Amino acid sequence: MKKRIILTLAAILAMAANTYAADTPAAATAPATANEAKPAAPADDGAAQEKTVANPMADLEYSDAKECHFKTPDGGKPLPVIHALLASRGMNSNNQAQLLIALGTTIANGCDINEPDAAGLQPLNAAILFNDAEAVQMLLEKGADPYSPIHKANSPIDGMNSFQFLEKIQEKEKARKNGSPRDYSEVATALQKYR
Repeated sequence: MKKRIILTLAAILAMAANTYAADTPAAATAPATANEAKPAAPADDGAAQEKTVANPMADLEYSDAKECHFKTPDGGKPLPVIHALLASRGMNSNNQAQLLIALGTTIANGCDINEPDAAGLQPLNAAILFNDAEAVQMLLEKGADPYSPIHKANSPIDGMNSFQFLEKIQEKEKARKNGSPRDYSEVATALQKYR
């Protein structure tokens, strides 16, 4: 399980760091072009230099033709690409727009927008957790089911739908002792349109 978590984190970090890979999921395992692989380095003595950058997505392999899941090196259950994209957006990376485009592309490829991850959260609930109103809106527009229950045995969120899950998150945020609570009003507004 630890190895699987490390692979998942590697995929998420690669998507968050690599604009070109996130923008074109279908080409994520293909080598980068010269322009993508060699961004300009800071000038040295007035002359611009180029430095080769490795493609962090090169080691990731899809397990299906629609490119909805990553293969795991241990041969375990493939990991959903939609969840990795949502987690990447949740990391406040510098390529939020590209990751949203990649999410739309993944959905257009036919990936299941209601497929739960290993924690039992559907993509809509992951977007709620990451306080990502744009992704919540997109998933709902594309047909995500806000009434689908979370399946996480022995957890207080087991059986909750997206509306209840958001309420639970907001309660926890209000009860925070350290720092100020995060504002989920944009997520709540996007979600309420589908109540």
